[in-house]
Amino acid sequence: MMTTPVIMTVIWRTFFHESLGPVNDFFSLFGITPLWLSNETLAKVTVIIVDVWQWTPFMFLLLLAGLLSLPKEPFLAASIDGAGPIRKFIYVTFPLMAPISIGAIIIRLIEASKIMRDGIKKIRDTGIPVSLFIDPEEDQIKASREIGAEYVELHTGCYADAKNNAQLDSEYQRLVYGAETAHQQKLQVNAGHGLNYINTQRICGLPHLRELNIGHSIVSRAIFVGISQAVREMKEIIILNS
Repeated sequence: MMTTPVIMTVIWRTFFHESLGPVNDFFSLFGITPLWLSNETLAKVTVIIVDVWQWTPFMFLLLLAGLLSLPKEPFLAASIDGAGPIRKFIYVTFPLMAPISIGAIIIRLIEASKIMRDGIKKIRDTGIPVSLFIDPEEDQIKASREIGAEYVELHTGCYADAKNNAQLDSEYQRLVYGAETAHQQKLQVNAGHGLNYINTQRICGLPHLRELNIGHSIVSRAIFVGISQAVREMKEIIILNS
């Protein structure tokens, strides 16, 4: 049951990858590269797109089955009375389909409410720890705990993109608050996104921090000094500032 969601996630993550995905390859022709997975608003849009794509075939078949099961007599009576296609839909099809439509909506709401919780449970039952990549916001942290996550990775992208010292301080304090809140919720605290050899120094001071996820800057540095030296330099920064 988990194979399809996992494969679907990998496929769509590749599609919406901010630097390698075909979606941004298209938008780059117009000089824009949307941050589908980093921007809060665009991430919600992405989830909606994927969810609609996943569930549209099922809902279509369910509603089609309902249409095919409708009695023919009301439509014949409407035709005799001179009703056209639009009036038939408004006064015959729509009322007859209302119970089926409501049932379909209820099914969809139930599935939507449990997909994360059930997915995490199935993964944890195999012995795999679950970590959620979230913003350092209290509601997201508490929701992560409620649906069964064991770790959270606090998104440091806004901190990494800060334009001045005031914004940098503000974003860092958000991360501190997020780390404290996650610890209170008995979640293990990780952090990552946009970290490099300069801004990582301060991030190492986050309370209750267990792990940093850093990839792009290390690989970029490795082009000039080799992967071993690049990793060694980052480890030294983390050790010195922890």
